[in-house]
This record gives sequence, C-alpha cells and structure tokens, in this order.
Amino acid sequence: MGWWRGTRIPGCPRPPFVYRVTTLPVFDRNLENLARKIAPRCLLAHVRGALNGPEDVVSQQNVHPFLYSGAHVALAHNGYLRDFGRMRYGLLEFIRPELAQRIEGTTDSEWLYVLLLSQLDDPCGVPGPDELVAAVAQTLSIVRRVRERHDIRVSSPVNLFVSTGQCVIVTRFSFDYGWYPPKERALLELDLAYMSLWYTLGDEYLERGGEWMMTPAGDRPRSLILSSEPLTGTFRRGWKCRSIRC
Repeated sequence: MGWWRGTRIPGCPRPPFVYRVTTLPVFDRNLENLARKIAPRCLLAHVRGALNGPEDVVSQQNVHPFLYSGAHVALAHNGYLRDFGRMRYGLLEFIRPELAQRIEGTTDSEWLYVLLLSQLDDPCGVPGPDELVAAVAQTLSIVRRVRERHDIRVSSPVNLFVSTGQCVIVTRFSFDYGWYPPKERALLELDLAYMSLWYTLGDEYLERGGEWMMTPAGDRPRSLILSSEPLTGTFRRGWKCRSIRC
C-alpha cells in the first residue's frame, strides 16, 4: 500500500509512504501494527492474486502499488492482460527509454505503469486530474492498438487505480469484453470478480456488530472508499454502496 498524509505544499510535492511485502495480510503483524498508527488522508491498497504456475513469480518487484523513485504517480491494477507475452515488447515504442530501463518485475501491471508515466508531460511531476485522466485513456488506447496488431482478442479486464494523493483516477474496463476461446469458457468465472467497481461515501468506515460499514455523513461527507471488488458481505447486499456501471 501507499499512503499520503498532511497537506501538500505548492511546488514541493510530498511523496507517499510505501509498504510492499509478499506476506499474506492476515499473517503480517507489521501491517497490523502500522494500521494502528497511520492516519492518511489518501491510501492506495492492493492485495495481489498470483496463480500457482511455472510462469508466475512472487517477489517484491511484482507487488503493487507501483511507484518509482522520483515519481509522484502510483498505480495498482486489478485484472489480467491475456497473452501479454506476445504483445509486451510491442509497447516499447510508446514507452520512454529511461522508464523502460526501470522495469524490474515480470507483470503486465508494471508495464501498464511505465506506459502511463510515458504519457505524462513530466513523468516525475505531479499531474492534475485532467492530465492524469487523459494519460490513463491514452494508455488503454495504446494497449488496444498493440493487442490488435498481435491479433489478441481474448477478454482481458483492466481495473486501474491511479493516484497522486491529490486525486484518484479509477477504471472499470475490459478489452474484448466477454469473448473467450471455446475451450476456455471457465475464464469467465475467473474474470467476474474484476468486472465491477464500487464506492461508498460518508463519514467514517467503522466495524459494528462484526460488519464494516460507512456511517452517513449528511451534506458534507469526509470519507470515500473506491473498491474494485466488494469489501464485505455488507457491500454484496448493497448497504449504502453503489456499483458503477460503464
């Protein structure tokens, strides 16, 4: 996770704190202790789902969120670009060489990150919401074009969460939505968890009676949670939570 605290001084951006480990959250006592102490105004958290296969690598280099040293844009990705190995190097013409050299991991997510940074006027700057939205849209457009060049047309969900600590840009998006090879229809069940985007707005997110829920805030909400997947059974029942469909 990455978290931002305090008020940013104009012209002097404050980078977030970043905590990335391969430990499962429920067994991470350091995370439990940190959670008691931090009071961020913006937090970007991610739990990576890695398959147990010969090509999957569990390492810190592959843990989200991605935030390069000197950069102020962080990214977490929930989804999967299928056949990414076939198209990976087709993205290089759209990536700044100095950023391509910084790729350390093996995931499609990190390539999406460097591609996104490459669409910004200054990859190490602090873009405003409009520039960041345009960069995210351009990133998805480039990926679509490269997929078409390599004749990749398998459904690939791409939920992105991008933040500078001042704004958060999220997507609920899928390339070639709903198309799977006839022998791989089981992939639909795997993808369903990625094909949603939720938010809840209110005053405080508290535990009550074993359930976590957002308390009402009236006319001046001060807390917002954006989630790629339902957080609790409360979310699944739709208690004060809305699903964004686009």
